[in-house]
Amino acid sequence: MCSAVVSGVDGGKGGKKEEEEEEEEEEEEEEEEEEEEEGEEEEEEAAMTCKYRRRKEMWIKVVEVGVVAAVEEIAVILVTIVVVVVVVVVVVVVVVVVVVVVVVVVVAVVVAVVVVAVVAVAVVAVVVVKRVVVAAAVVLIVGLEVVVLVLVVVVVKVVVIVIGIVVLLAAAAIVLEPVTIRVV
Repeated sequence: MCSAVVSGVDGGKGGKKEEEEEEEEEEEEEEEEEEEEEGEEEEEEAAMTCKYRRRKEMWIKVVEVGVVAAVEEIAVILVTIVVVVVVVVVVVVVVVVVVVVVVVVVVAVVVAVVVVAVVAVAVVAVVVVKRVVVAAAVVLIVGLEVVVLVLVVVVVKVVVIVIGIVVLLAAAAIVLEPVTIRVV
């Protein structure tokens, strides 16, 4: 502005120079401003780049920590599943073994009871048969003895009677000898 006033006084001669100088100064100022703006932009870009790099590094660390934590959690879950499966398998095997042992013991007890019952029945049968045989033998022997005794008694009585009759007849014959009986 000041240069316009001066140039108006000169009649325009010195105004052109000044205008050129002013234009050059303005161009230089604009270049300086542009350089400053570029420098600021570069600084801002550097700051933003640094900021983004820090954020990127932070996110990478966050992701790494998250992945590690996730892997640890998955490992804990897998180990828990494996432990539970192993415990269930062991429990099932123990239960099966206990059931098999109980079944074997029950079968052995049943077999032992059956064997003892069969042996007891056989022993009782032998004892009963023995007693029945002995009783039958005793009855038979006693019966035979009774029959024999009865027969002996009967025979003895018959013999005694016959002997008695013969003796009586002989005595009568002796006593009655002079008398003769004739049978017609």
